[in-house]
Amino acid sequence: MAYKVAIATKQAAWECRWARAGRRLIPDPERGHPELLWICVRPTLQGNRRVVSEAECDECEHWQVEDDA
Repeated sequence: MAYKVAIATKQAAWECRWARAGRRLIPDPERGHPELLWICVRPTLQGNRRVVSEAECDECEHWQVEDDA
């Protein structure tokens, strides 16, 4: 009988191909600055740059490991 083994791993923002560190600039509310710690750059219909938290990355269904290439 074959058994499947599942290993629980955390989806860390810094390992996701879509996550980037936010830009800490002088506040400019019109342009959305300063950004918070993490930004998701996954293309969506609403745009391709949005502020996310580490908790959102933990549960994100679109999380993908960053390519090592």
